[in-house]
Amino acid sequence: ANKYGFNCIHHAALRGNTDSMECLLKKLIELEKYWLIDEKKEDGFSALHLACLNNYHDVVKLMLNYSQFININIQNTN
Repeated sequence: ANKYGFNCIHHAALRGNTDSMECLLKKLIELEKYWLIDEKKEDGFSALHLACLNNYHDVVKLMLNYSQFININIQNTN
């Protein structure tokens, strides 16, 4: 992760890059590094959040295809 908490999954989601996202998801699952898929940046956003916020529907659909490896806990910050 960089100094802002972005890892490779965050970057792929932020740019809407489905090919990179699929490659990264497959590799992280192969390496059993599931926690990187769910990792949140400093502001609390995960890669799935970033894809949703930026209307990258194809990336969201792709990530949801791997939903058995995604464990997002939504917290109420109010």
